[in-house]
Amino acid sequence: MKALLLASAAVLLLADVAAAQTAGQAAQPRPASPPGSDITRDLNSMPGDPMGTTRAGPATPPVIEEAEDEDEAESGTPPRATVTPTTPAPATRPPPRSAPPPIEEVEAMEDTPADPPVDDDDAASAPPEPAEPEAPPPPPSLTRVAVADAPFDIDLPAGFQLYQRPAGPDAAIYEVRRRDRGYVVIYAGCCSQFPIFTGRQVEATGRFSVVTSENGEQHAVEHLFQREDAPEQIHVWVSSVPEADRATAEAIAQSVDPR
Repeated sequence: MKALLLASAAVLLLADVAAAQTAGQAAQPRPASPPGSDITRDLNSMPGDPMGTTRAGPATPPVIEEAEDEDEAESGTPPRATVTPTTPAPATRPPPRSAPPPIEEVEAMEDTPADPPVDDDDAASAPPEPAEPEAPPPPPSLTRVAVADAPFDIDLPAGFQLYQRPAGPDAAIYEVRRRDRGYVVIYAGCCSQFPIFTGRQVEATGRFSVVTSENGEQHAVEHLFQREDAPEQIHVWVSSVPEADRATAEAIAQSVDPR
């Protein structure tokens, strides 16, 4: 509708312009005709129609290229805008995130204690030697005694002690121990049970000894001293000890000497 109104206005404007030009030409004075001139010739020589007016032809309306615009103008629908498709910029995708570890692995990692830091100085230094464990206390039935209070002399290596255990009214039993192990037992009284071991008996320097033979080696494992004064008998024998300590036990037993 708007395009039609604009076309009508353009036609009217062109008609007004043509009329104004015609009026200007008519207003100019014409030269006087000589007397006796032919009026018909004069009229024919004038431009335009015989009536002296020039009519402008209808102006050609502007050509509307798109019929769709006219239809849209008549229907009152605004013209559609032409959208030029543009290539969208590629979307930037974030880098894929790594999948979280399974729950079992997370719990195992939390439960696993962290390794303590390693000190280079401690790693380079040699580990200290383990301290010798303290000797456990002797059985309640044993009482530690000094060698001077015993009715005999004895040589005790370092780490060995002499203990006394209860016995009858006229007897005493002593034991040589190191830590929790007994090595030699000594009976001092009137009635010993010599011999305990089975072996060859040998008498020498006031004592009777029992000698056993094992794997071609002789072992003096038992000794008996007899005296006139109390205690009348001092009976010494070797306890059951590991093979590595057997020589030590036999040497202690052979060092006993009544006072």
